[in-house]
Amino acid sequence: LLLENDSTVVSRNFYWLSTNKDLFQEKDEWYYSPVKEHADMSGLRNLPKAEIECDFSIIQQKNDYEISLHINNKSNVIAFFLRFYLIGEETSQFITPVYWEDNCISILPLETRKIKGVFPKNSTDSKVYVKIDGWNCKYTLRSEQDN
Repeated sequence: LLLENDSTVVSRNFYWLSTNKDLFQEKDEWYYSPVKEHADMSGLRNLPKAEIECDFSIIQQKNDYEISLHINNKSNVIAFFLRFYLIGEETSQFITPVYWEDNCISILPLETRKIKGVFPKNSTDSKVYVKIDGWNCKYTLRSEQDN
């Protein structure tokens, strides 16, 4: 976590560290480093499930929609590596492109985060579902947006 003088968050980074590091082969090339043995990341599979809830609003701009997600981690464990998707209700297809201000975020226990995104007005003509997919949680919410 990096803060500016006025306590504004500038950067947040999470790293999963393994007790077993990558072991590289002796021979490297400038474009490739062959790995003899990979780090053990299997502990990620055993993360306790996190429970998240999300509210969101969509505001129509001139040529775009602006979406604001308010995500709350209700758990006492980290909600790890969350990704956000928008899905059209009628087509069940992903809405693309969506330009998120941040992606693949992690939310600490009992923390709330706000994430904004923008997507073109012509990318959907139906209500929108928000899908949040994380390493240790999943969440889907339907919009009450009327296009």
